[in-house]
Amino acid sequence: MVVPLSSLAILRGTMGSITAEMKLAGARMLAAKKWPYMMAAVLALQPHAVVGCGTMAVTEKGVLIYDPAFVEGQKSAHLAAVLVHEAQHVIRKHHRRAKAIPLVNPKLWNMAADILLVERVRVVS
Repeated sequence: MVVPLSSLAILRGTMGSITAEMKLAGARMLAAKKWPYMMAAVLALQPHAVVGCGTMAVTEKGVLIYDPAFVEGQKSAHLAAVLVHEAQHVIRKHHRRAKAIPLVNPKLWNMAADILLVERVRVVS
């Protein structure tokens, strides 16, 4: 469900609190607005809630794994940046590259990829 940012205040008034799914939808719209060249990639992510994972991640096929508690605890602007970050993992084929290189430490690869993407999102924001 994609909810325009302007609708979130209305929904809050009629439904009580905003759900993680609604907040994530709003963050996707914010990311598309702030980084229009990333809109297709961000909107192509397929959200899948995993209670207790504690964070947000993406699979090689673009499944966005997120913990509802993590989403609820973040500001929309931060979530928008995280969505762009996760979409870039898919665009840059980090999963395939990691599999193609005989890695000694896959966690180190992921950390290096994260550092690269954090810097790129920070520079444009």
